[in-house]
Amino acid sequence: MIISMRNWLPVSLIFLASSSWADSPVRVDGTSHMADISRALVAAAEDTNYLITVENEESGSGGGFKRFSLGLSDINKSARHIKDRERKECTDREIDFVEVVVGHSQDQSESLRLFVNSESLQRECVRNFLGYCLSDNAQALVESHGKRLSEVELNTSRSTLRIAIAAAIQNPKGSESSDAPKDRPSRSGNADATRGPR
Repeated sequence: MIISMRNWLPVSLIFLASSSWADSPVRVDGTSHMADISRALVAAAEDTNYLITVENEESGSGGGFKRFSLGLSDINKSARHIKDRERKECTDREIDFVEVVVGHSQDQSESLRLFVNSESLQRECVRNFLGYCLSDNAQALVESHGKRLSEVELNTSRSTLRIAIAAAIQNPKGSESSDAPKDRPSRSGNADATRGPR
C-alpha cells in the first residue's frame, strides 16, 4: 500500500498537536469544598475536548493560593473571596489574575470561584477549559450538584473572561511562548488590567 504525503501530513500534525497538549495539562488547585461540582466539570471538560487535560489538586483554598501566588498553578478554585494577605502575595510576585464564578452550593451559602493567572490565558487549553466551565452544558451539570449561575451572573463571568483573554493575548508577558505556567514572577507592564477585584 502506498501512503501519499497528502494523507500522511494531517495525521502527523494531529499527532504532534496531541503530544504537545498531553505534555501541558491545565493545573488546577484549591478548595475541596464543592468538590462534586469541580470534579464533575473537570471530567466533563476532558470528555468533551480530547485536547484538554487537567491536573486537579485539592490543597485547600489557602494552600492553593500559596501555590497560585508562586506561579505553580494556572487556576485556584475557592469557595471564598481571596484574603488581603493572599492578594498581596500575588501582587508582590506580579501575578495578575481574573476571578470568575462558575456555580453555587445547593443552599447558595458558597460559590465556586476560579482565580485564573492572566498569563495562563495565553494557553489555548486553559481558555478551552474555562470556556467549557461557563458553557450551557456545564451549567446544566452544575445544577445536578448545586445551583447554576443566574443569567446575569453567567453573562458577567463570560464577559469578565472574554475581556481578560483579549488582554492576555494582546499584551503577552515576556517574549517566550511557553505552554506551561511560569515558576517565576511575571513581568507585566499592565498589572492592573486583569488583576482580580480589590
